[in-house]
Amino acid sequence: MKTERSRNSFDALKRYSGVYQQMGRMFTDSDWNELTDMAKHRLAEARTDVIGSGSPRDRGIMKVDSSSGTDVYSLQWGYAYVDGIIAQLRPDLTATLTDPNGEAFEYDSQADFPAPPSPVGDHTLYLDVWERTVLSLEDDALRDPGLRGADTCTRTQTMAQVKWCSTTLNPEDPADNPPIGNAELTLELTEGSSEIDPCDPCANEVVLQDKVGNYLFRVEVHSVEYSGSNPTQVVLKWSRENGAEQHVIGDEPVGFASENWAYEFYSGETEAFASEKHLGRHLASGFSPTVGVLEKGYPDSVPANTSLVRRWDGYCVLNKVGLNWQLGGGSDRGVDLSTTSDVTDHGHLTVGATVTIKLDAITLQIALAANQLLAGDFWAKEVRQAVNQLGDILLSAERPQGITHHYLTLGMMTASGDFTLHASDHCKRYSFPPLTDIRASDVCYEVLACGDTGEQTTVRRLLEERLGADFPNPGVATQVSTILDALLCQHSAATLPLLKNQALCTTLKDDSIQSVQDALNALCTLKASGCCSITIYPEANWQDAILALPQEQDANICFRPGDYYLDDTLLIENKGHLKISGAGAGTRIICSSREAALHFSNCSSISVAAISVEAGAVGHNDQHEYLYGALTISGCEKVTIDHVALKCTAGTRLGATCLTVSNSRRRSGTLSVTGCDLSVGHKQTGMLLLNMQQSFVQNNSIKVRQKPASLTLERQLVDTKFAANARKLLINNAVIRNFEDVSTAGMKNLHMSSLNNRQIYINSPVSSNDWRNAISQQAGDTNVASNQHLLSIARNTARRVLTDRSFRLEYKPFNDWFEVLRDQNPACAHAGIVCAGQVASDIQILNNFIKGAQEGIHVGVSDRSLKKRREFTAGRVLISANNINLIVPPIAERRRGGIFVGNCNNLTIQDNQILAQRFPLSRNIVLEGVRVYGHLGRMMMVRQNYMTHCNTGVRIKPLDTDKGSVQWLVSDNMMVNANLPVDAPSIVQKFNNRA
Repeated sequence: MKTERSRNSFDALKRYSGVYQQMGRMFTDSDWNELTDMAKHRLAEARTDVIGSGSPRDRGIMKVDSSSGTDVYSLQWGYAYVDGIIAQLRPDLTATLTDPNGEAFEYDSQADFPAPPSPVGDHTLYLDVWERTVLSLEDDALRDPGLRGADTCTRTQTMAQVKWCSTTLNPEDPADNPPIGNAELTLELTEGSSEIDPCDPCANEVVLQDKVGNYLFRVEVHSVEYSGSNPTQVVLKWSRENGAEQHVIGDEPVGFASENWAYEFYSGETEAFASEKHLGRHLASGFSPTVGVLEKGYPDSVPANTSLVRRWDGYCVLNKVGLNWQLGGGSDRGVDLSTTSDVTDHGHLTVGATVTIKLDAITLQIALAANQLLAGDFWAKEVRQAVNQLGDILLSAERPQGITHHYLTLGMMTASGDFTLHASDHCKRYSFPPLTDIRASDVCYEVLACGDTGEQTTVRRLLEERLGADFPNPGVATQVSTILDALLCQHSAATLPLLKNQALCTTLKDDSIQSVQDALNALCTLKASGCCSITIYPEANWQDAILALPQEQDANICFRPGDYYLDDTLLIENKGHLKISGAGAGTRIICSSREAALHFSNCSSISVAAISVEAGAVGHNDQHEYLYGALTISGCEKVTIDHVALKCTAGTRLGATCLTVSNSRRRSGTLSVTGCDLSVGHKQTGMLLLNMQQSFVQNNSIKVRQKPASLTLERQLVDTKFAANARKLLINNAVIRNFEDVSTAGMKNLHMSSLNNRQIYINSPVSSNDWRNAISQQAGDTNVASNQHLLSIARNTARRVLTDRSFRLEYKPFNDWFEVLRDQNPACAHAGIVCAGQVASDIQILNNFIKGAQEGIHVGVSDRSLKKRREFTAGRVLISANNINLIVPPIAERRRGGIFVGNCNNLTIQDNQILAQRFPLSRNIVLEGVRVYGHLGRMMMVRQNYMTHCNTGVRIKPLDTDKGSVQWLVSDNMMVNANLPVDAPSIVQKFNNRA
């Protein structure tokens, strides 16, 4: 069932604790729903901390019989907690139970699991707890008779289903049984809507200027078929009504049935609502869960065994063939889906590992690949006329919002019916007591008996038994203390001998090590010694062990989990081959006072894996050759970086990177960066690679970090460079003379008759009258001697608008513009990946995800420091299968665009996706999807790339076109909304490129 709601406003990350209504304000359904979600979430979080998962002792689903002296477990109807959620396992009230007392659990009679699959052979039983929506279609008591049967609020119901699977599977392992799918969905608003506004119950129809509309758009996984653990067929469905338009078959309202919709016929009361209760993943072999039947248009005869019908905009059947997904049928708003239509046509579908569907108002893109999906997974996003516009990204690579399943393994059942409790590390998980009745046995505490009698032993009886007649005065307690002192207190680690055997490490087998203290001393010395294996612990002066390594020494350095703090950059130089590894995100190296936390210099080779490095400062150099990264490596011939997390902080201009690897032109090196997670500060660069002979960069995630709260727009405007760029948004391209000889169309005419009749033209978002008023106040009684003098006063006015709040508040249009600028001042990285210098014979940049940068990938080999520039060119450059989400703020850097390559002999740019996010103030900023510039070799190909919101799709500007026979090709590219798809000279072959 689906609730007819306007939006879902609950966000656990905001940590809201209450919803309070204000006098005279509107109260919406989302307010009420958020309050409910908030209370449920906080209660579940508290129960997770206090209870976790398990079955309570008094009324739980696990029955314990101890009458035989051994605990025998069986299942019964009752309660369980799974991840803090309480659920009741109960029988179907219409079922005939074999247990006369109605207590024993009977698998086939579950109220929440109609027609469960019959177990086969030995199997594992587990509990699946999840939540679904219940409407008055299912429970007529939800209608209020006092309101003539009006439908009011919906309900949610916690499902508790005991399922079975093979004993070779682990139901609590997400790899075998994911709680929710992980496919990523992107929604882009590409067309308008002329729907009735559901947010205005008084409106019959809404006439919108650009027809964006107001609705809640829902995408849901209808069903999934599996082969083992891999999906082989996925059926998606979507609706601008949240899928909430649903009725009893035969009782639909007028206008419900149409050929322009898709309809889902599903289980009602007579079918025990099976299709609504069979959602999620079923690990039982041979079981086909009940699903609703999807039809294009309302059929003449409805499918059998269905009582209810739900309306959707459309649906799509996808079948997996090899590694890709293919269309198996579907429609949207009455239009059949097709892979052969034009990519701009309504209903066009692009298949592959990622599937893109051109709906009538929204472009839907879902990254399926080998991702997991569950029936019932859904995404929901509101569209609002007041804030959304065509081209907006509604969702960007988002995972499903629900349904989340919670699992608890119960035990194993043999084919003959014998039940064995699951072996859990949690004490009393399957029979935990109330807090007011905790006993010693409830915390798994046992007193072990010593001696032959099997009786519970006391210290006195143990001494009597062991010492016999030597134990004097049995009734005097002080004698016991004396004996214990003699037996224990006079011993220490220095006097206890070390028992040596073949299992000991070589170090402890040394003849000089005789006692436990000797062994401890040797192990502690080994930790901080100069051998080739060093273990570092998160303690004071942890770096000393690394710095103590001799020159040219090889070492394998292991970091234990924990936080490693640095007051200054740790410079490790002139070592041999170093391998540094840790516990992934659990090993955190942090230097808050420098832009570089770790700096390796002039070592034979460096391998860094599974650590996290964070730096908290930036420099202000603006020059690549001086940029340091949180992890910096220089002068090392071979560098390997694998699954490392790197963070750099924000600044007002370029001054740091997450990763910098640099060599000199005469001593270049090789580099491999794979599987890393780079979190880039505002205005900084993710990855900077200088003078690397070979660079292999693959499968990395580079995302901009949220700006710190202290980095406000006012704080950024303190930076003169930032302020100058901001000022150009307010006043630019001034004309001070020869007005009749230049085009001043669209410019603001500032003709100041009160100031010596001076006149200038400027580009500005603020009106001429507002400018005249502000300039008049600024000028005062000043004698404006020239048009240039007037321009100087105007520029000073713009400066005060940016820096003087009191001045700004005097002029509402200027203040309004400033507030808009504040709202359109997002966090954005300077660049994602930069390869530069004078040497690069082989560069491969593959399968990387870059989000929130002004420039995605920049590859440029040159030397701007030479007075007479020498021609440096890269060898082979391959840039393929990268996903680049650009952000274009109003105050943008000069360098911006998806991919830039300059000076190379063999270039291939293919199969990349480039998406640009713009703001109203940055709509006129020129952006290129792909730019190739400089000295090119005989082979250059740009093909099969997908670009959105770039002014120019591909621009090729070679500096020499006299190389004879060349293969320069730009083909099969898609440039959505590009004003100029391809800008290239005639020597470049261009075909099948579309905008």
